[in-house]
Amino acid sequence: MTGTTSLLAAEDVSFAYGSAQPVLADVSLAVAPGASLGLVGESGAGKTTLLRLLLGLAAPTAGRVVFEGERLDIRNGRALRRFRRAVQPVYQDPFSSLDPRMPVGRSIAEPLRSLRIEGDHTARVTELLEAVGLPADAAERYPDAFSGGQRQRIAIARALAPRPRLLLADEPVSALDTSVRMHVIELLQRLAHEQGIGFLLVSHDLTIVSALCEQMAVLEAGRIVEQGPTRSVLTAPAHPYTARLLASVPRLPAP
Repeated sequence: MTGTTSLLAAEDVSFAYGSAQPVLADVSLAVAPGASLGLVGESGAGKTTLLRLLLGLAAPTAGRVVFEGERLDIRNGRALRRFRRAVQPVYQDPFSSLDPRMPVGRSIAEPLRSLRIEGDHTARVTELLEAVGLPADAAERYPDAFSGGQRQRIAIARALAPRPRLLLADEPVSALDTSVRMHVIELLQRLAHEQGIGFLLVSHDLTIVSALCEQMAVLEAGRIVEQGPTRSVLTAPAHPYTARLLASVPRLPAP
C-alpha cells in the first residue's frame, strides 16, 4: 500500500528497542495527499511508536519511511526541514503541549521561526486564531487562561502555521471532556475540507475514526492486521481482532 502517489508511507517498517521483542513488525501503510487515515488498536499495540517513526523522531530498525517518494533521512537537516514544513504533529495532551511561560501567539509562531519561514508572522498568527475559532487577542494571553478544548485549538493552530499538507494527530481529543470532543472533531473536519489538509489520526476510539477518516488500519501487537475503507472495515471486519474491537465499543440502550 505504498508508492510514489503517497505523501507519506511506511514500507515494511519494524522497530525494536535494543534486543527486546520488536514493537513493530513489517508495517506498511500510506497516506495520499489530502487523504485521511485512522490508525486504531489497543494500548500497547505500537501506534505511538509508529507515529514517532512517521514524524522522523526515530529511525526504523528495518524498512523505511518514505516522504514524497524518497526515503526520509532524519540525519539530513535540509531534507528534514522540508519534511517538517509539510508534516506537523498534534499531540494528545493540550495541557502539556504548550509552554505555560510563552504567550499563545509566540507558541503558534514558533514553527515559523524554527523552520525559517519568511513573512508577517503576526498576521499569520491572527489568521490562524480566526481559523480555529479564537479571538485575535488570544495571542497575548498565556495557556492557563484557556480551557482544554481551547488549548487543543491553539495546538492545532500551531500545527497549521507552516501550511502543512499533512497532520499526524495522536489521540487529539482523548484528554478532553466529552462535551468538547465533538467541537474539536468538527474543527478538524472543517479544516480538512477548507484547506485540503490530509491527516493520519491515531486513536483507540472507533467512533472518532469513523467520523474523520476515509481509510483505516488496524494494528495488533505491532502488526497491521487489516486496512481499507473505514466504512467497509467497520461494517464487515475481516479479522477477528477488528471484530473484537468493534464488539467492545459501548452502545446506548435502545429507547
